[in-house]
Amino acid sequence: MDRSVTLRRRASAGFTLVELLVVMLIVAMISGVVVLNMPPPAGNEKSEADVFAARLDAAAQMAVMTGSMIGLELDPGGYVYYRYNRGVWAAMGEKTLSSGAFPADLAVEFTIADPAKKNETEETEPLDEEAPAPAVFFAPTGETTPLEADFKSRRGNVTVTLDAAGNVTMASS
Repeated sequence: MDRSVTLRRRASAGFTLVELLVVMLIVAMISGVVVLNMPPPAGNEKSEADVFAARLDAAAQMAVMTGSMIGLELDPGGYVYYRYNRGVWAAMGEKTLSSGAFPADLAVEFTIADPAKKNETEETEPLDEEAPAPAVFFAPTGETTPLEADFKSRRGNVTVTLDAAGNVTMASS
């Protein structure tokens, strides 16, 4: 009788290895969810440039794959993607090419090299205020409007470059 009581006490004296592993797994899963749901640090020029570069690359690839013209309207506060369909520019609803906004503490400057501007005369007709006016175009042939976007913050600068062939590169300074 004494032997069975001693065995029970010894068996219930600690945790088994399986119980410890299950608890560690639960803690790891909860900490993973917390880390993934944390907001990015405010004004992080590198992460904003990464997102913008990825969306530029996705737009160039989508234009080629779908055979449609895609336009990008730029603003220092954000950007909007459009698709040209039956003579009208319409805002895109895809999640990968949705409109985006830049944080207020991040300065963004755009330089657009548009070779077609050389052939335009000084007198141009005013555009309809309601119609979008994309500044960067992604053609179904793979050609794009060259663009350079400088993301500047107190911590540093990141430059995203889109060349005429649709290649996107990033450089930090």
